[in-house]
Amino acid sequence: MPPRRKRCSTPGCTRVGKGDPPLCERCWQEELYEEEEEIEENGGEDLLSRILSHPSIQGLFNRGVDMVSGKFDQLSHKLDTYAAMYAASQTAKAQQSQPRTPEEDPRIVLGFKPDEPLTEEIVKKRQRELSKIFHSDRGGSDQTMARVNAAVDELLKKL
Repeated sequence: MPPRRKRCSTPGCTRVGKGDPPLCERCWQEELYEEEEEIEENGGEDLLSRILSHPSIQGLFNRGVDMVSGKFDQLSHKLDTYAAMYAASQTAKAQQSQPRTPEEDPRIVLGFKPDEPLTEEIVKKRQRELSKIFHSDRGGSDQTMARVNAAVDELLKKL
């Protein structure tokens, strides 16, 4: 659909104009001519302020500011998102590097001393011993057996 045609904004003019505010070609030329004369009269000192105060320039400027502001908001949101992701990754790294509590250390769970040398045979032998005590068929709990098996798996991975 073609844009609606607007009347020239110059008082008394009935022609169709373009722009914001709409000016017909004749009024636009007259306005330019008047501005050129005024610039010649005052030496061009006031040119920048007159250009910036023109309604069509102000409209363009405001649209540009709105567009840049919108992009800034989008970038700011992305930056906040990336900052939150980075903080979460740093927190996860810090939690991984923290020393384990005795309940989490697989050596302690299986009853080994922290500095005791281990082999695969020793770990599997201890697993069989603890299974005889803590297996659910022998009156133990599934949770305790799960902790024992997880500790065995973790130690075997390290060996």
